[in-house]
Amino acid sequence: MANTKVPSELIADNSVGITQLNVSDGTNGQVLTTNGSGTLSFSTISGYTDSDVETYLNTSAIYTDATNDRLGIGTSSPSGNLHVDGGEVFFTSTGNSKLQIKAGNTSSSFIEFGDSDDGNVGRLLYSHSDNSMQFTVNAAERMRIDSSGNVGIGATSLLSSGGADATTFTVKATQYPQIFMIASNAAANSTTYRQIVRHTREYQIQAMNDAGSGEQTAYEINRASGSSSIDSQKWFVGTSEAMRIDSSGNLRVGLSNSTPANNTEAGFLAGSASGYASCFIQIPNNAVNGYGILGFYAGSTLLGNITKTGSNSCAYNTSSDYRLKENVNYDFNALDRVAQLKPARFNFIADADKTVDGFLAHEVQDIVPEAITGVKDEMQEEEYEVTPAVLDEDGNVVTEAVMGTREVPKYQGIDQSKLVPLLTKAIQEQQTIIDDLKARIETLENS
Repeated sequence: MANTKVPSELIADNSVGITQLNVSDGTNGQVLTTNGSGTLSFSTISGYTDSDVETYLNTSAIYTDATNDRLGIGTSSPSGNLHVDGGEVFFTSTGNSKLQIKAGNTSSSFIEFGDSDDGNVGRLLYSHSDNSMQFTVNAAERMRIDSSGNVGIGATSLLSSGGADATTFTVKATQYPQIFMIASNAAANSTTYRQIVRHTREYQIQAMNDAGSGEQTAYEINRASGSSSIDSQKWFVGTSEAMRIDSSGNLRVGLSNSTPANNTEAGFLAGSASGYASCFIQIPNNAVNGYGILGFYAGSTLLGNITKTGSNSCAYNTSSDYRLKENVNYDFNALDRVAQLKPARFNFIADADKTVDGFLAHEVQDIVPEAITGVKDEMQEEEYEVTPAVLDEDGNVVTEAVMGTREVPKYQGIDQSKLVPLLTKAIQEQQTIIDDLKARIETLENS
């Protein structure tokens, strides 16, 4: 560059009073500087120290602490490598934004939330040693998610279901842990509350009013004292117990006791009450005759029922009102049909030593078809286990069971009470014959 001076007339705007620019070729790495009197030149910058950086950057907005390698934004006393005081931090991007907190394999990464009274009253912590996420509220851990996805509230040692694909939800408290489920209905301007609570040996699902109070138990699980086994399960309507499954497996509906003699209310029991039927229906002690014990319906149509008829008796009723019938015929021959019936004595294959009186269903079917259900020699398909499932030592299925289908008999049945009308008519016919014979004998004897 032959000419190193630029005349002032070549400068478009000479208002700053620069008369000339002394520019030499300079060397690699130099920067353009001014001497403060209008002369620019290339020079080498060296010897800047941390204090020099502090001199240039330390303003009311940005402050550097070279001694401790700290940077403060909005504060002149940074307490960490980066300290932002008095506001917000934004991460903006037209694509993805990322904030990464990285720690050692056995250390923890965390974000703390504090105030003037407590610098870390809240915390979100990820432990790399056991790969758990921990949530601290009011200076105490309140929730944890472990490496298997199990969730614990108030519990740091989480329960495991043992299943390969299963996770658990654990709630722990010093007295009664509670879970609230709230469903809000904005349209109806109402809120429905549900609560799960554990008492000393009881686990309950409770319903509450719209204000979240007035608890009423809807379902309760009781465990035996000093044991983890279930003693009973109860269902409630209003404030009264409506149904229970007790420790013996008895199902009680509307009854307070599994022994009928100890009950005064109406209800139902299925199970193994000692000395009683495995299934019974109890009616109130003051029930009048005709009280319905059990009804059988098809839609709204009553097919039949069982009713009380006395202090020690009941009736099994099939609908028989004349208003339900038409084409009533009293003139038919019953003796000929009865003569076709084949009463027999036999034993069931399962009870080889017990002989009984009865009929073979298909032999009755053509004579009194309404007494018989099913079809002679009918078969049906049944699924069965060809080979059982294979389980590991933890009870998990290793190999699924192999299932197959096969044909098995679909047995016929008989309602012998349906023979009563035919037998009654046959007796009447026989009686007519007997009366006729008696009259003829008397005539012969008197002649």
